[in-house]
Amino acid sequence: RGDYETALKYLEQSLQIRKEIGDTFGVANSLFNLALTYFEPKVNQPKKGMDYLMQVAEINKTLKNAEVAKALEGAFKQLGIK
Repeated sequence: RGDYETALKYLEQSLQIRKEIGDTFGVANSLFNLALTYFEPKVNQPKKGMDYLMQVAEINKTLKNAEVAKALEGAFKQLGIK
């Protein structure tokens, strides 16, 4: 709804909780959502967004989750990254 500050706060909290409980898929999900939020024009922190996407890619080397791989592929394609 455009309240990116609150969204980032909740996503960071979600990330911490998922790390604490050992939810690797959830960590990847939170990181991916954080990345997308940082790419939003009103937030405009693409370096941070890219850092989060790269963390998701690294996690997915272990997860080998097709859904995560597809989401990453779409994000990289949209960003013009091969």
